[in-house]
Amino acid sequence: MLKKLLKYDLKSKLPFLCIFYALAIGCALLSRLFGLFSEVPMVNILSQFFAGATISMIFNILINLTLRSWALFRQNLYGDSSYLMHTLPVEKKTLYLSKALDGLITLIVSFGVIGLTLLIQYYGTALWTKAGLFLRLFSQGRPAMVATLLIGILFLEIANMFQCGFTGLILGHKMNRHKMGYSVLAGLGVYAAGSLFVFAVIGMMALFNDSIRQFFLSTQTQPVEMNDLWLLIALSSAAYAFLILAMYFLNVKWLKQGVNVD
Repeated sequence: MLKKLLKYDLKSKLPFLCIFYALAIGCALLSRLFGLFSEVPMVNILSQFFAGATISMIFNILINLTLRSWALFRQNLYGDSSYLMHTLPVEKKTLYLSKALDGLITLIVSFGVIGLTLLIQYYGTALWTKAGLFLRLFSQGRPAMVATLLIGILFLEIANMFQCGFTGLILGHKMNRHKMGYSVLAGLGVYAAGSLFVFAVIGMMALFNDSIRQFFLSTQTQPVEMNDLWLLIALSSAAYAFLILAMYFLNVKWLKQGVNVD
């Protein structure tokens, strides 16, 4: 049953997102194509236009992915289609697992498309070279590893934001009135609490590690030791991973307590 639910969730979202995937990659290709003839003023303007459109499409991918995930979650579990969904011979934890896996898969696909888009748009350009030089200086000769870790942190942050939206919808729809208003407030509150938890974990580590403490106390730009940077990234990743898992089990627990459909 999980396989069928997941297939249904992916079919409800991916075809819509593929439009933005195609637009992002298409704009990047057109920007690079017109950039080959940048000495012609009009063609250079077109290149810059499509470069801006590429960045816009990247943000549209993330925004539409997030909003559509929340909208489908609400529609399937609390909207018109919820009456059919809750009659299926499947447990609430399976319903939520399908939504969680759908969010994870589409987020991975979206990150892959964004990475390909940025590669098409900037590979071999002066900006790409400058970014590479900065990363090599910043990471003491290991730019690929640091870039991967930073992308991982961003991925976990967005995954946490996804789940906070689900949490807000679950808690908000336990109310009898103003469910959407309470959902927004609950989601923002949970997200803020989660962010404070991550900062608190880092702050606690700073009490025992002088290097991490310098990130908070130093008033001057100082060279960052690679080992200290890795420790900070690893600690943040662990905190986000724990937070995501904890909220997953809490969401399943709250969902099992009952669903108040619209």
